[in-house]
Amino acid sequence: MILVPKSDFDLVAIDDQKSAIVDHGRQTQSNVRGTMLELCARYKDWFLVFATDNTPFEDMLHVHLVDNNFNILDSITISAMYSTGSFSEPQLIAPNKIVFRFIGDTDWTITILDRAKLGLPYLSPIKGVRRAWQCRQYLEVSGQPKPEVYS
Repeated sequence: MILVPKSDFDLVAIDDQKSAIVDHGRQTQSNVRGTMLELCARYKDWFLVFATDNTPFEDMLHVHLVDNNFNILDSITISAMYSTGSFSEPQLIAPNKIVFRFIGDTDWTITILDRAKLGLPYLSPIKGVRRAWQCRQYLEVSGQPKPEVYS
């Protein structure tokens, strides 16, 4: 996996929840959830896209796996109401794996599978993780979010 510069892959907001993918300065017809590109990495012929909604104190992280034609292969969203999420400390730790920090004072891990596995949409054993409505899953996510404490 290699990081992709914003000059090669970026997002342009089309409303307060979605953005169009920009490929080498040219806006495509493909849209993804999220309005601010946090990171893009390339794995084989796919792009792993991290985008937030740019909503302080209640941000959502949308992770999309996109093919060379900018079709979405898989998507997950990490969020929790009233959680202060800030995407930080991304580290490429294997050819198909990235670790980062977001909500729940947690190190989150995303692993890209070479072949899709069958999964149940909308069901996740991890609190705060939601999936798009599709049964083929290329992304595995792990993390142990801690409850936020307010004083």
